[in-house]
Amino acid sequence: MHEAKVAIIDDNKDWRWLARLSLGLEGHIVVDEARTRLEAFSLVGKVASGELDVDVWLLDGALSRHSKLGEDAQIISNYIKTHEAAGHIIGFSTAPLSRDACDSFANKEIWTAIDIINSLPEKPLA
Repeated sequence: MHEAKVAIIDDNKDWRWLARLSLGLEGHIVVDEARTRLEAFSLVGKVASGELDVDVWLLDGALSRHSKLGEDAQIISNYIKTHEAAGHIIGFSTAPLSRDACDSFANKEIWTAIDIINSLPEKPLA
């Protein structure tokens, strides 16, 4: 997919910066970011309402030191699906993630995530 619109959900500002920079170099657009579960829910709401368009979600598994490994990814992924906020979900986490929490897994490897994004089919023209 060329020029994918990406949402980054990760509590680590350095990972978000690296992802934003790397995605931009590849021609993708970071449309928004979230650091917490609450911010992620708000972001999903914007997508579900049509206020924001997202092709790809980069989703960390644990958004705080108090989260169980993979817990946040599962909860946010379910929220994305329940609210029909379309987009390919890439697990972007060192935490083990359930396969039902994400469509693909990049293990905090931004270039792996970019390879996945680049291999996604283009959206059909409306």
